[in-house]
Amino acid sequence: MPWPGLILLVLLGLLFTKLLKAKSRRKEKIISDNNYQDNVYSLLIKEGFNPFMASIITSQAAFETADFTSQAFIKNNNLFGMGNAWQRPNKQAGIDKYGLGVYNSIEDSIQDFRLYYMYKKLDPVYASLDSYIEDLKEKKYFTADLDQYLAGVKVYYKKYFNGL
Repeated sequence: MPWPGLILLVLLGLLFTKLLKAKSRRKEKIISDNNYQDNVYSLLIKEGFNPFMASIITSQAAFETADFTSQAFIKNNNLFGMGNAWQRPNKQAGIDKYGLGVYNSIEDSIQDFRLYYMYKKLDPVYASLDSYIEDLKEKKYFTADLDQYLAGVKVYYKKYFNGL
């Protein structure tokens, strides 16, 4: 009689369905937990950046961290790829084996970026995202190609702030 085989097949189907639902719930939780952009934006406002600049800098942090998934961010709380900042006031707790700054918290990373911003005498407000990124390039914040860096930041600006 085929009943034992049929019962086994039904049980395996139920188990498979339950596993798929659990995997889907884990994925939804990961997505819902990854609202770092909201946290970063709020902390930038708290640090004194106006809403426009906070949105640009949040987009920059998302680009620098591959949408808040890079190892430098996950392990070091390093939102901006900051290296050793010994030559200026900073909030770094140390340096990792790759020469990147280690921070005790996201807040420390943002406060350190604010210190960098003041140290480099960046403008309090820029007319556009483009002019901000161009100034960063001029002040040697990044070594990547200007157009590539700008395009990368714009991707996250569009994603999180519906801009451009």
